[in-house]
Amino acid sequence: MASSDSTENTQPATWNGRPIPPRPPLPAAEPSTDERPAAPRRFIGMPPGMQAELDTVPAGERHVPAPPAPPENVDAADAPVLVFPGDKRVALTGSILVGRDPGPHDGYPDAALVPLGDRSVSKTHAVVQFSRGGVWVTDLGSTNGTNIVDLAQRETVCVPGVATAAYAGGGILFGTVLATLAPGDSDGGL
Repeated sequence: MASSDSTENTQPATWNGRPIPPRPPLPAAEPSTDERPAAPRRFIGMPPGMQAELDTVPAGERHVPAPPAPPENVDAADAPVLVFPGDKRVALTGSILVGRDPGPHDGYPDAALVPLGDRSVSKTHAVVQFSRGGVWVTDLGSTNGTNIVDLAQRETVCVPGVATAAYAGGGILFGTVLATLAPGDSDGGL
């Protein structure tokens, strides 16, 4: 009888010289039914637990924030001044488009064009406005981005298409070109 038990057992008694514990018995098979439970409804591309109709916004209903109010006509002596490398000074009496070779932009038809000769700056990189008593910077989808630099030299990334407030005495980083934001004086001008 011992020989018949060893032939039925296909599991080896040892593995790499160590004894193998016996396998537990398999549970009894349940009677098969033809009814299968319905598979849960899944959305391709959605994380588990999310429902497409509740957790997404259809493309036609997107909310795009409006740019700040059009800049007021500001006297050049009172307007803040952007100081670029090489002591190039630009008074913010209205909107300015900053870029390597900026061209007119549909959203800012009256903006002054300020070219910067640096390869890290996109062709039409960002728009800077003086509005509501503050300086607002809007990145126009530039390749190397636009950052706001505060007095402690911390950088805040500008989200493309969203106006971001700049700090007085801080700076604006266009790619790798840093322009400092100075209070208005009589030397500023386009």
